[in-house]
Amino acid sequence: YGDHRDLHSFPTRRSSDLGCAINDWADRKVDPAVKRTQDRPLAAGRIQPFEALLVYAILALLAFALVLTLDRLTVLYAVAGAVLMAAYPFMKRFFPLPQLWLGFAFGWSVPMAFVAQTGQVPRIGWLTFLCSVLWIVVYDTQYAMVDRDDDLRLGVRSSAIAFGDADRIVIAVLQGLTLLALGFFNGGLDVAMNAQAALVEHLHVTHYGQSMPLNQLATLAAPEAQLITVTPWDKGAINSIMKA
Repeated sequence: YGDHRDLHSFPTRRSSDLGCAINDWADRKVDPAVKRTQDRPLAAGRIQPFEALLVYAILALLAFALVLTLDRLTVLYAVAGAVLMAAYPFMKRFFPLPQLWLGFAFGWSVPMAFVAQTGQVPRIGWLTFLCSVLWIVVYDTQYAMVDRDDDLRLGVRSSAIAFGDADRIVIAVLQGLTLLALGFFNGGLDVAMNAQAALVEHLHVTHYGQSMPLNQLATLAAPEAQLITVTPWDKGAINSIMKA
């Protein structure tokens, strides 16, 4: 098969950018009233609504123009992904779990990549998609927990509101399900344990801005401290899940 990785990765990254643009435009009257989002450029008045729409349109056209160089099935998957992405900001008005919709929207790049590269989505592709959806629900629920009081006041829906006092328990369960799903990849539980190490590493870099020493990472990630090795494949898999 032809190698479409570079061609796929560029529109995927741009899709994330245009998703942010349309999300901020849709929330332009909500974000100023939410502490976490009130300093965003559109909410703070540094740019105008039409500028956000212009950025969205340009990025959407650019990404779609690149997708049009691929086969018909990939184009159809891209159209479905575009619909998922464009609809997400408005799901917060009536859908009780918009973070789940976000998981489908961002995670859709996984089956699309498989279709572009192999012409089909094998079982491992859908499994990777499931991991992406679960992890996206986890991290965006954590964002929603920060915004919960403001969202309740403004009438915005979120998974944090839907989960209520059980939010941390649900997050822990979803994290466990993510690792369990990773265990079905080739390598079984070894990959799941290495994935857990990569997750710990990711969180440490995110919060502290530096890598964790391998011995400390292993100690936190698994009891087999001296046996854990985070391979490039494992980190690549986790990175795709984090950013899908």
